[in-house]
Order: sequence, then C-alpha cells, then structure tokens
Amino acid sequence: MGTRTTYSAFLRGPSVVLPEVEKADVVLERRDGEDLVLTTAGRSQAFAEGLDISVNTLRRLAVSHREIVRDSLADALPWVEWLPESDRRECLDELLTDLAASVAVGDFTRFHRDVVAWRDTALVWSDPDLAEQLTSEFSGEHGQVQRPSRDR
Repeated sequence: MGTRTTYSAFLRGPSVVLPEVEKADVVLERRDGEDLVLTTAGRSQAFAEGLDISVNTLRRLAVSHREIVRDSLADALPWVEWLPESDRRECLDELLTDLAASVAVGDFTRFHRDVVAWRDTALVWSDPDLAEQLTSEFSGEHGQVQRPSRDR
C-alpha cells in the first residue's frame, strides 16, 4: 500500500490526500471500524482484470494438471504441510474452487474465511498433543454447559 493517513485527516483536508491517490493507494485509518482504502477506478479495474485472468488460468490448468496446481498452492501456503494427506487434498481443492468462485462474484470473504479455517486446522495438527486430545474419544462427564448470553 502507498500512503497512510487518518480518516479524520482526510475529512478535514481531502484536497491534501486526494493527489496522493493518483500516485498510489491511500489507507484511511479509522478508530471505529476497519480501515478504508482509496484507489483510482483504473487501478481497481486493472487489479480485478489481472486477478481474473490469473485465477482463470490457474483454474484451467487445474483441470488437466491438478497435482501441479495443488503443489503450487501448497508452496504458497506452507502450513498446508501440517495437515494430514487426506485433509491436504481437500483443503487445496476447496481453496481452488473458492478462489475461482470469489473472482466470479467479486467477493473474497468466503475464500478468506476458508483460508483462515484451514490454517487454524493446520495449527491444531502441528501440535501432536493438542491433535491427540481433539481427535481421541471424549470420556467422562464434565457438567452442564451454560447457554451463552447475548451480551457477547
């Protein structure tokens, strides 16, 4: 990313910040919410087209060279190695499918959510003691679980 500034500084003086957007994206840092990114329509369109072409190329390659594409994705996500082999294949196939679908609809929320979920699963598998605890038979009674309150 290019320049960083506060959202309130942008509101007080947009004419100071907007020329920076012509050079590079500007991140507007907010206290009350997620940061915002200002970019030009041209850069946004170029990024979207580049991503679309890349993902569609990858998707087409995956049809005839699935193993090579899986290996390439695993190289980009080294934590995949912590997953059991059967989960590794499922993870990579799911992420490839989600990536293509995300490009098609222009929303990467599900893809990101699935990357985080698989990464967290890999972290569990990376700790043999924790993996054993979570995959072994549950034994014993540990009392009644209270219903979560709506306050959380």
